[in-house]
Amino acid sequence: MRIGIFSDTYFPDINGVVTSLETLRLGLIERGHEVFVVANHNKLFELEQKDHLLLLPGLELKWTFNNKMSIPYNLRAEKIIETMKLDVIHVQTEFGIGLLARRMAKKLQIPLIYTYHTTWEDYTHYINPMHMKTVEKGSKNLVAILSKSLCKPARFVVTPSLKTKELLISYGVKQAIKVIPTGLDLDRFEVTDAGHQQRLVIKQKYNLGDDELILIFVGRIGEEKGLDILIDAFVDLCDINVKLLIVGGGPQLKNYQDLIVDKGLQSQIIMTDKVPNVEVPYYYQLADAFVSASMTETQGLTFIEAMASGCPVLGSDIAVLEDLVISGETGYMFNGSKELELLIRKLNEMSYEELDRMKKRAVQQVKPYDKEYFVEAIEDLYLRAIANEG
Repeated sequence: MRIGIFSDTYFPDINGVVTSLETLRLGLIERGHEVFVVANHNKLFELEQKDHLLLLPGLELKWTFNNKMSIPYNLRAEKIIETMKLDVIHVQTEFGIGLLARRMAKKLQIPLIYTYHTTWEDYTHYINPMHMKTVEKGSKNLVAILSKSLCKPARFVVTPSLKTKELLISYGVKQAIKVIPTGLDLDRFEVTDAGHQQRLVIKQKYNLGDDELILIFVGRIGEEKGLDILIDAFVDLCDINVKLLIVGGGPQLKNYQDLIVDKGLQSQIIMTDKVPNVEVPYYYQLADAFVSASMTETQGLTFIEAMASGCPVLGSDIAVLEDLVISGETGYMFNGSKELELLIRKLNEMSYEELDRMKKRAVQQVKPYDKEYFVEAIEDLYLRAIANEG
């Protein structure tokens, strides 16, 4: 097949959409398919084409979580896309490139697959900073209307979890919705002797001791991630030898840095800002546990990455984590900063053998999320769409 994957975010961006897209692209190529990526870059007027990658002009917008916005009408790009002779278009996003994908699928009369990655109603606080109830209700209603409209041209809609599928059904989406969890290249996160030097460099950079309990959060630094809960949990943890490494960049980075200083936690909580994607596995691997209070994940790829790296998980979103977190075996669930504080103390009191057993169990728990099932399931969906099967 000749497959076009369209997205408003791609490398050098690091996020769940890019992770899913790249895993799929490489897996499809391994299966003998020809895959074209249509995305954008930070150049306002230049269109760039190289091999099977087409990048349209884009403008980075903070309110779209640093996604780049492109005009969905570009005659030169449309002509190039026509020469790709695509059999199917798989759109990953909703903005400029996402709208272009929908237009091109209709123009070329080829099936459109749409992966709904982001539960946008969880992000309405960015346009409602005062948290006004009427604005919040109106914003969520608008998200529902737009989501239903964006799904309508798709032959199939893909969601990474049952939680997201049920949300779309509540919006009134009538298209066939297939739950296909995003698979990962789990081998990339395996702890190996070859990565020892890289882990050592990171530990030295942030002054992390071998005798410390190290917790890690990896993700975009935004209000919806609940980082204030993690920070509050550390206020009363000054009596134990524990550090939290917050890895990632985002619109709230400065605010959380200031909050950490205000609470006098600079020696316990370290914010790294963005790190190169190739280094992310080493950050996971040096930690004893992964922690997140986010309630807005559609699947929670960082949880799976962390567990594949040997990190038990401390999390809050049961709808996403119910198949991952087995209490006392692969991690624990918590509700609020006080419960999190108690769990951190519990981990700190564990023997090396107890914690090591949890780490090994976490690795085993995510084996079903390997990329092979994911790519095979999407490939089958393409074939069914092309054959116009239900």
